[in-house]
Amino acid sequence: MLCYGCEEFEENTFDLVALLGYPLAHFSIWDLDKILQEVRRVLKPKGYIVIQESDFLWTLIKGFY
Repeated sequence: MLCYGCEEFEENTFDLVALLGYPLAHFSIWDLDKILQEVRRVLKPKGYIVIQESDFLWTLIKGFY
């Protein structure tokens, strides 16, 4: 299970779901599919998802400073 306690949230509960802290690199593609399914389940029909990610390739090109 990727989200402990998520089953306690009803469908169409949230206006916004935020995945912060560069989360996607820590999950497999199959886990990501499950995560997005759960996000879709708990989001209201006109809700938003915000995913904070880093452009690591740009960081490598530009440098870490």
